[in-house]
Amino acid sequence: MKQILITGMTTNTGGVETFILNYVQRLYQKIHFDFWCNNAQCAFEDKLKELGCEVFHGCAYGKDPLQAHKDTKAFFRRNAGKYSCIWASKCMLSNIDDLKFAQKYGIPKRIIHSHNSENMETGTKGRLMTILHNRNKAQIDKVATDFWACSKTAGRWFYSSEIMNSEKFRVIPNAIDTEKYKFNTQKRAEVRKLLGIKDNETVIGFVGRLQYQKNPLFMLQIFHAYHEGNPAGKMVVVGTGSLAEECKAYVRQSALETSVQFLGVRNDVADLYQAMDAFLLPSRFEGCPVVLVEAQAAGLPCVASSNVISPEVDLTGLVDFVNLDLPINEWRDELDKALKKSRSPEAIEKVVSAGYDINHAAKELEVFFSK
Repeated sequence: MKQILITGMTTNTGGVETFILNYVQRLYQKIHFDFWCNNAQCAFEDKLKELGCEVFHGCAYGKDPLQAHKDTKAFFRRNAGKYSCIWASKCMLSNIDDLKFAQKYGIPKRIIHSHNSENMETGTKGRLMTILHNRNKAQIDKVATDFWACSKTAGRWFYSSEIMNSEKFRVIPNAIDTEKYKFNTQKRAEVRKLLGIKDNETVIGFVGRLQYQKNPLFMLQIFHAYHEGNPAGKMVVVGTGSLAEECKAYVRQSALETSVQFLGVRNDVADLYQAMDAFLLPSRFEGCPVVLVEAQAAGLPCVASSNVISPEVDLTGLVDFVNLDLPINEWRDELDKALKKSRSPEAIEKVVSAGYDINHAAKELEVFFSK
């Protein structure tokens, strides 16, 4: 059985981590996966161990960069010989120690996988990370053998045009278990009842980290503008992050406490989509957001950022794009139009035919890893 080492899992159960778990769950009986994590804890660690994966830990780079570098080197020096491939998932190229040590200690196949399209950090830290990213981008072809991305937009953030036009580049779909998201009227009624939502109330949904990239304060401002003309409108926010308290303060100051529910991190997200009537994602930048694939599989009309989210993600015709530079009232109007659309139970078939069903996509990766 081939042994693959995965790096890039954080402590957060976000889109990248869920993406990796989805694939591992379909492939673990045919391919053995282990994980190297520069954190004390790995997202979904218990689930991964149940699947037979070993999860190894080292110091976090954000805590002690020198010690993290030493830990990473020591791990690869001891263990690289076991693996035929390393699969390094990243949102930035600010650190590529894992790939460098994989090369140094003899892992023959070295995949770099881009999951984003811009720097998530701001300020001094953001500027430093951009410098490191650009430096490593210029040499990534020296340490990696295969170049993956969740979209062409994400690929351009990581790779040169030469790599993008080569046979070594490929887009790996952020595939999901589509059947879990299929629209179900009974489940919709159950979830709305649990959330205290009435039949005559419309629900705008958001799923993601409450951080700079996802633009959550702007999202709440859009909802506020919509709510002023539609007092029966509700918003469900799934996820947490560094801006969570700031978002909650805005809701209190705007007297929206009874209209906005912060649900935190949930393990029933597929069910929560059933309760929604539209999905809102005004991100500042994205690779190929898994949540938009999920929302479309659930048949939801979606409103998303036009100038930062690739049109590639519109698999169903359900995504309306709005430029981030436009005023809030333009977003409000587009959201209002989306809520007037009929839900599309047939959208799931389009998501599957576009290659975003995990069962089909996993088979293609199985062929790649088995070579």
